[in-house]
Amino acid sequence: MTQFWKKVKEALQEGAEAMREGATTVAEKTQEAINIGNLKLQIHNLNRTTEGHFTELGGRVYHLIQEKAPRVYRDLEVKKLIEKVKGLEEKIEGAEKEIERLQGKELEKEKQAETRPRGEKGG
Repeated sequence: MTQFWKKVKEALQEGAEAMREGATTVAEKTQEAINIGNLKLQIHNLNRTTEGHFTELGGRVYHLIQEKAPRVYRDLEVKKLIEKVKGLEEKIEGAEKEIERLQGKELEKEKQAETRPRGEKGG
């Protein structure tokens, strides 16, 4: 085979490899974006549930005060609602940390890709 055709063949192989790597990168970034989007939706839903519990808690406290209850904070329903809110806050915090982790992971991959010599595979 002539030198020219060897160069053409090598160029085509490099191009095909670059396309495969690009497609893999797009697929990975798409999946990460989906994961982050799902976590943000989960946080939104948890916030709405928390809001509902706060509304219920406020109504209960108002009712107890109207009845001149001696110790509102000892009411079992008030305690139960407060525990539900605390549990939701923990779930929200966990989802937010997972988003930060995923975003940090993505930034690290981008930094590695920028410092990697051209044509070298990442991993």
